[in-house]
Amino acid sequence: MGEEIPPGVLFVVIYSRIGDYTCMYFSCSEAAQRLGVTERQVQRAAASGRLEAQRVGKRFILHERTLHVFQHTVRRGRRWSKQSIADALNLLTGKETVTTGSSRSRLKTKIRSLEVGDLAGILLQRKEVSIHRANPAQASEIPSAVESEAGLGGGGIRVIAEHDARKAALKRRLPIDIEGNVIAVTSEREHAQAIEAAVLAIYGSTRERTAGESVLTKLQESV
Repeated sequence: MGEEIPPGVLFVVIYSRIGDYTCMYFSCSEAAQRLGVTERQVQRAAASGRLEAQRVGKRFILHERTLHVFQHTVRRGRRWSKQSIADALNLLTGKETVTTGSSRSRLKTKIRSLEVGDLAGILLQRKEVSIHRANPAQASEIPSAVESEAGLGGGGIRVIAEHDARKAALKRRLPIDIEGNVIAVTSEREHAQAIEAAVLAIYGSTRERTAGESVLTKLQESV
């Protein structure tokens, strides 16, 4: 980050960019206002690790990206079970499901009825996600499961979706960086298309979010 955060400052604008917005860090008070919860709830979530935060002295500060992701995943009502999420991904990618009969039919109906942004958030619930930094050469070596369909060129966010995605990212020598351009998601490789679309819809720039939602909507309609 390169700067000390002075006492009393509620947020600091960081002069770097993710996609098309300027990065900001918020105090627990500012974060609470944005999330619609109490400051104490934010402090507890930060202390427990549910919200990724940095300590500055005795205070926590939270990255804008962390709050955005939290809003779209952790706080999306009742959490789906791991099996429901796995079967939703199976349905979206044309694979066999563990769920059968009327339960499978209900799941299909639920998937079709969800707003695409809500669906993206649900697909990333219960997933281990880490954010890394790649230079242009490193990023170009990460294949995309949706780039051509989404109409995105090179650059922007890249997604690693596999069984131990964090380890795979570190093996590529991609350092952890909350402002990074590589999102590593622990997932089955056969679900890469749906996972990548969900990641773009949640983590991407405005253009990437639109593209991710478009791909996810097509998968949703095919269920």
